[in-house]
Amino acid sequence: MTSLLPFTSDVIRAFGWTLMHSFWQAFVVFACLRIVLKIWPAASSAAKYHLSFLSLAGIFTWFVATFWRQLSALRETGESVQLVLNAQLTAVPAAPPAALGVADSADIMPGMEVYFPVVVGIYIVGVTVMTIKLVLDLAQLQHIRKAALPQLSGAWDTQLKTLCGRLGIRKKLRCTFVRRYRCR
Repeated sequence: MTSLLPFTSDVIRAFGWTLMHSFWQAFVVFACLRIVLKIWPAASSAAKYHLSFLSLAGIFTWFVATFWRQLSALRETGESVQLVLNAQLTAVPAAPPAALGVADSADIMPGMEVYFPVVVGIYIVGVTVMTIKLVLDLAQLQHIRKAALPQLSGAWDTQLKTLCGRLGIRKKLRCTFVRRYRCR
């Protein structure tokens, strides 16, 4: 695998394996969340929200831990190979224990590492596009708040309070009307 900088090869390999592992890891977390929600159908929406948020945080944490483990294993393997080459030994010693996880992954999906630069590139482009979309949507929301009509008539305010009472919403809500708005 060719790389632009000496350290990017290991980073791309580690990130590629992390992406591959994140599919089954996220599925395990999702399955656990679904089981908990099936067992606890009467959970409040706040509890469901917090469980879902905890699941997403768990997926992210597991992703970061896997990336760190993969990168450490690749670097340890590289250092071991460099030591062997520098010592000019004829027999190659056994791989260090941390490198076994990487070797096992490569044995499961042989030839996959060739596609990692493309996979990582697509992932980075996707995250970049979604980040740009998030920033534009937040700017659009800010524009809606600034372009809103300042006063509601008493009828709308009464309707909003009645709806909040029927839905059991205790927080104060604000209803916003915009004269002209074009959805994208």
